[in-house]
Amino acid sequence: MVEIKARPNLVQTAQSVLPKLDLGGIPDVSLADVQRCLKRSHHAQKAHDDILKRVGDGQAKLSKRDIEGMLSRAGVETTDVKTVLAYHAKQSTSAFSSEALTFMKGLDWSDVADAHVDELKRQNKEQVEGHRDFIKTDRAEFQEQRKDDRQKLEKVSTEKARLQEKTPLQIEAEFAEETTNTGLNGKEAFLLLAHRKRFANND
Repeated sequence: MVEIKARPNLVQTAQSVLPKLDLGGIPDVSLADVQRCLKRSHHAQKAHDDILKRVGDGQAKLSKRDIEGMLSRAGVETTDVKTVLAYHAKQSTSAFSSEALTFMKGLDWSDVADAHVDELKRQNKEQVEGHRDFIKTDRAEFQEQRKDDRQKLEKVSTEKARLQEKTPLQIEAEFAEETTNTGLNGKEAFLLLAHRKRFANND
């Protein structure tokens, strides 16, 4: 039996033969940058939703006129809208017409770059302040621990000095009264007495 192999599909789509548009003029924007813009800008949120809808529904691509409309409506929120456009130009390229991508490539993106640098400076400042607060807290806890250790040492030294002023008979008499009042068992009483005698004899 002769095996008949299917002929390879030599038909190429129009998309595959089109040269890929160089988007080097459009800055790389992170999803975190976009999310910050969406929180503070109504127009950025609207542009983002419109682009996602075009991608999801396969609607007509965004044209140059669409982009111009988004930017003209943005007003003081232009930088945030441009940040969203920059992100989607790289991540959702299929949502834009080639004319729209060419138009965006020619835009001045310096404000987006400056906003990104300002955000990095803000994050760095927060990290420095957080580190400073951590050191401050850690130092305070260390000082408190030293204070506690010093108080414990002073208490031990005071007890040691008090016992060294007493005779062995006075220590035993004081001890007998204390064990009677506290109800220590024989083993505990023996260890406590030995401990006090060691303090009394240790110069």
